Amino acid sequence: MGYLRTDEYVLFFNTLYYKKGVKTVSSPDIYPYQESVTRVIMSDSVEEIEDYAFCRLTNLKSVSFSKNLKIIGDNAFCGCTKLKKLVLPEGFELIGKSAFENCYSLKEICFPKGMRGIDRYAFANCLNLRNVSVDGSFFKILGFCAFEGTPYLQNLRKNKDLVVLNGILIDGSNCKGDVVVPDNIVEVAAGAFRFNQQLTSVTIPGTVKLVSNSAFEGCGNLKKAVLKFESGIAENLFRDCLSLDEIVFPKTIQCFYPNALTNTPWLKKQQEEGKLVVVGDFLVDGKGCKGDVNISNVKEIVAEAFMGNPDVTSIVVEDGCEVINDRAFRRCRMLKSVQLPQHLTTLGKTVFSGCENLESCRIPEGIETLGFNTFYSCYSLKTVVFPESLKEIQSYAFEDCFKLKLPNLDHVKKSDSYFNIDPKEKRDTGIVLAPTLSEWPREGYTKRNDIIKVIVPEGIKTIDKDFFNGCHSLKKVVLPESLIEIGEAAFYNCTELEHINLPKNLKKIGDGAFESTLIPEVTLPEGISIVPKDCFRSCENLVRVKISDKTSIINEKAFFGCERLSAIHIPEGVTTIGDNAFNGCGLIDVELPESVTTTSHSVFSHCSQLRRVKLPSSLKTVEDSFFSYCKNLKEVEMPSRLEKISWSAFLNCVALEHLEIPSSLKIIEGYVFEGCPSLGKPKFGKEVKVDRDAFGKSISTRHRKLIRNVKVALIGILIIAAVVGLFSIFFPLLTAVEITVVIIVVLSLIVFCYLYALGKAFYH
Repeated sequence: MGYLRTDEYVLFFNTLYYKKGVKTVSSPDIYPYQESVTRVIMSDSVEEIEDYAFCRLTNLKSVSFSKNLKIIGDNAFCGCTKLKKLVLPEGFELIGKSAFENCYSLKEICFPKGMRGIDRYAFANCLNLRNVSVDGSFFKILGFCAFEGTPYLQNLRKNKDLVVLNGILIDGSNCKGDVVVPDNIVEVAAGAFRFNQQLTSVTIPGTVKLVSNSAFEGCGNLKKAVLKFESGIAENLFRDCLSLDEIVFPKTIQCFYPNALTNTPWLKKQQEEGKLVVVGDFLVDGKGCKGDVNISNVKEIVAEAFMGNPDVTSIVVEDGCEVINDRAFRRCRMLKSVQLPQHLTTLGKTVFSGCENLESCRIPEGIETLGFNTFYSCYSLKTVVFPESLKEIQSYAFEDCFKLKLPNLDHVKKSDSYFNIDPKEKRDTGIVLAPTLSEWPREGYTKRNDIIKVIVPEGIKTIDKDFFNGCHSLKKVVLPESLIEIGEAAFYNCTELEHINLPKNLKKIGDGAFESTLIPEVTLPEGISIVPKDCFRSCENLVRVKISDKTSIINEKAFFGCERLSAIHIPEGVTTIGDNAFNGCGLIDVELPESVTTTSHSVFSHCSQLRRVKLPSSLKTVEDSFFSYCKNLKEVEMPSRLEKISWSAFLNCVALEHLEIPSSLKIIEGYVFEGCPSLGKPKFGKEVKVDRDAFGKSISTRHRKLIRNVKVALIGILIIAAVVGLFSIFFPLLTAVEITVVIIVVLSLIVFCYLYALGKAFYH
């Protein structure tokens, strides 16, 4: 309860009123009253609700939206667990990402006709959302996982493998084998088949007008894609499809976005052959090219096409190319010269940023704008020839080009920060190290930011501790067959490192050796019996790991935070998995071998994509926080010899619906099933010792407690009634006043018992 008045809103008791004239609603400063707010009313002047506006109003039950509301921002109502219904006004356009995520009580949504879109995770984990009303045509934009974890989507999945709404294929997660998208489909929504591990091939007809970003991302067993639509190849379309080695493209493609084919065998094969990857009129990838590169017969170079290439030294783009997109040559640190085509119309932002050896560039006539960061940190740049057509130079376009002398550009509009120089910063341009054995320094190359590529000479047996620690520009490392040991943190925080080979004779890797690098895949040699602590921690691009059959231990935090690691095979022979070993990974389906007998806490915590796990029968304890915050976990095959489930093991596993508890179980500790509102009561014997807080305050648990406590209350009421009956038999001559007093006392006891039952259910 409270009262507060500002220029924008009035807080009166439990209602927040927004005044006339307010167009944009931001997070209200109403602490300490925010927990008392149950209702929000907006005047018709409100057009936009900003990001995170009401996410702190955890007791909010209803919202009256403005008739002119157009946009609800990211996370605007995220976690408003008591909000039950949404009715959006006519003319409403866009719901931001995670806007209503984790609104557990939300049951019904009414979408108006003509909505522009719903962003990713907008209604994810709305555990009671069953009724979704769409007036007329569906959305032009539908972000992936927009309805993930809702009964609404689950019911749609039950009926068909392909979930289609008004011509838009929004979900194909249940599809298996070879899939042909029907001709009546107009659009494949973002993330529609994302992480489907049962899909082996897909054919998309020419009638489809749009296939949105990440539609097939992470489909690890997808081997073939036949694309007949001409609208364009979306961002991350087939990213991390680790088996995709055959792609049939349409004859004509309208556009091609970056990372569409990243980490696919199809692309990797062409990179290994050093080819320019061209699809239609688009140069898609040049990361495998070396030395002097000539680009011809393309109209457009895709964003990030050459980004980070450590081997290319010169580039000639022939006439015919009209567009070079953002970041196309970014961080090509060995690039010394570039020739751009005469009829280039578009030169993207950050296109040559970090090309530390680039010495000169002629900007073609017709270019009117040099965008943000165009030549940022081009330390060797001495000469730029500007066209007469140039009208604008944006922020940081020539930041730290300390050798460049700019001509008179009075006629050009320039940002105040277009040509900043920091004279204190030491700059050594790119160096390729290829030392002989005698030149190998004992002190290492720690924190050398001038190193791009390292070739370790044959004969070297050990790379010492911290040897390349903090070499932020290091992109590629070639290790010799003679190498036996890589020391602790040897390549730690080499934040650009993408290419490294682990030789077959390698016997030992130190803790944190490759932490915080960009290595995309790893094959551990047979000599590695222990995956060290923090070894691949925070390797955000790691998607493929092959663990040796000789490996016995995966130490703590070995793969912590590897968000793109969606699948891993843990071989028979692994006996021990350390704490947080896979915390925060993108794993989807996990099966631990029977050899695993020892685990530690939080092994799979925060694996938000994890759906199914099979635990070995040999395991006797599910440790603390083992699966905590695995919000999509639905199925766990428990060990047959399980004796103990430790603290918070399944904390906030909101999608978990059922568990088979083995008869061997003896102990369930506190908060094991806290925040599991979909979980029915697991069946376990009376001899199992269950902590009083094992189920926390999850919704289903409260209902069970309520039923149990109401039963107790009814028994109490019957006892009171029996006592009153006996009292009336032995004292038949009571006065009217005395009878009234007895009735009041009895009714008071009944009310007390009922309220006590409610209190015990919901507050203990």
